[in-house]
Amino acid sequence: MKIVRKIVVSLVLLILGCDLPTDPGPMPTTIIDTDYVESLNIMGVLRSDDDSFVYVQRTMTTEEIYTLEADPVIRDAVVEILDRDSRESWGFEPKADSLYVGYYYDTTFIPVEGHTYDLTIRADNLPTLTATTTVPQRPYLNDYTVDNQSGYGSFDLTLTDDTYQYLLYLQFPDKILKKALVGDRNTDELVTFNWDPALGNPIRIMIVGLDENLTRYNESSISFIPNTYHKDGSTVSNGFGCFGSVAVTAIQLDG
Repeated sequence: MKIVRKIVVSLVLLILGCDLPTDPGPMPTTIIDTDYVESLNIMGVLRSDDDSFVYVQRTMTTEEIYTLEADPVIRDAVVEILDRDSRESWGFEPKADSLYVGYYYDTTFIPVEGHTYDLTIRADNLPTLTATTTVPQRPYLNDYTVDNQSGYGSFDLTLTDDTYQYLLYLQFPDKILKKALVGDRNTDELVTFNWDPALGNPIRIMIVGLDENLTRYNESSISFIPNTYHKDGSTVSNGFGCFGSVAVTAIQLDG
């Protein structure tokens, strides 16, 4: 069963219709002569503007990856998230929908910016996976200007040192313009967009701030071999994959 590793092109699935990172990172294989230990392989994203989720699989050997009958999805994992600051905890449960097999949610959970969250996952006899993320501050726009006639827009974005990457979107009825900025610094940045007025008027500005984990995962190298594990892309302990968080700011324009 081929598990496709999606690159974090956008973290605004429901709002913009772009891909949210929903699959675990590339899996380890046995091509290199090493002791293989079956482990958990996950993708978890905390976000206050939408449903946070954790997707849980087990790792597979190279032979299993190309066996159509092999199923890596784990349906009965114990998924717990602890807020280090408030000491409140949540148990994520599988979603009762065949389209979301392997996805765990808690609709009462809303992450708080600046808070640190610990993830613990237990399943079968696999090693207990742990991970940590600190939710970035919500991106702040000091001011913005949109000139529809000339096809020019600009805004001042306040960068913060707890956000490692910013994904910037200017949405039109039939197109989305994208930019990316390096974060991890405290300063203001002037962001500009130019477009062909024939596109029409922009309808939304959206800024997505990624934590260190998702930035590291997003920037990890990709192999031409499907599901090859890249050590620098994993941000969890006793397993593989990524657990990170995002903060989103959206401004509706007149259009």
